[in-house]
Amino acid sequence: MGWAGCPGRVDGEGDAVLTVELVRRGAARHARRTAVVSGDRSLTFGEVDTAANRIAHVLAGLGVARGARVGLLVHNGIWSIPVDFACLKAGAARVPLNVRLAAAEQARMLADTGVRLLVHGADLADRAGELASRVDGLRLASLGSTPEVDAVDLLEEMGQASEADPRVPASAGDPVLVLYTSGTTGALKAVEHTQASFAAITANILANLVSPGRDSVMLHAASLIHASGTFVLPYWIRGGCAAVLPGFDPATYLDELARHRATEINLPGLCWSRSSSYGGTGWCSTTARPRRRWPSPCWTPMTTVTRRCSVRAGIRRSMRRWR
Repeated sequence: MGWAGCPGRVDGEGDAVLTVELVRRGAARHARRTAVVSGDRSLTFGEVDTAANRIAHVLAGLGVARGARVGLLVHNGIWSIPVDFACLKAGAARVPLNVRLAAAEQARMLADTGVRLLVHGADLADRAGELASRVDGLRLASLGSTPEVDAVDLLEEMGQASEADPRVPASAGDPVLVLYTSGTTGALKAVEHTQASFAAITANILANLVSPGRDSVMLHAASLIHASGTFVLPYWIRGGCAAVLPGFDPATYLDELARHRATEINLPGLCWSRSSSYGGTGWCSTTARPRRRWPSPCWTPMTTVTRRCSVRAGIRRSMRRWR
């Protein structure tokens, strides 16, 4: 058995583990379990996988082929993970855009990576329309109806698409993610991850940071395009759940932590300090300081604090050092 409880050899080159194959195996093993929770909505592993298949077919119909780049301009939400998995299944590399960047920066990222299709949230339609006017040949696909811009409604189209896995051929060296740095030391720079390298990140997290199980819940408040998102797949293949918040709100974070009964979090220490200054329903108002800081397993230049928490009757909280 391999590093993730899976046979080491998968479809690809030699013994390379492919990211898309991990998605398929997690869906097959845990189909009926809850995979994603966001707000008052939830999706099972099977529903996420089916949605990803449908969206992948829609992407193919919009001209996305193996090796293409798909831009993503979305906030955290219920569709974040299905869209990411759909890009994998379509054979495309996703190019996530930081929603806080200026339009000029985002346009340069899209142009430099050759993106021809931008998937955007309905709430970001205005910015998507501006980017379409700046980048020649850029088409828009929206997660919901956006009459204010000329965009394909991805959610409407997926309802008519096939549920079958498109099974686009994949190999270890195929790009799956083109991620730009924060640009704090100059111009934005892109880092490319492949089917094999992103799977290796998953292996590293499971070997060195956390070993989730079926009852594990990772609470995501930070953007899924950053370090927090690298924990999605480790939990996915182990049957754990991703509780996805739209963003970080220090006034409500502890309440969300208790509501979702999160077993792990991934959050910058400053954010945790801000949240601890607020009382939370069923939580102690004081917060222990982290005993250890872990460097992010992602490629972004940030330090995260990962804690394991347990909730007993809504008031008991324990924290322990990673071993």
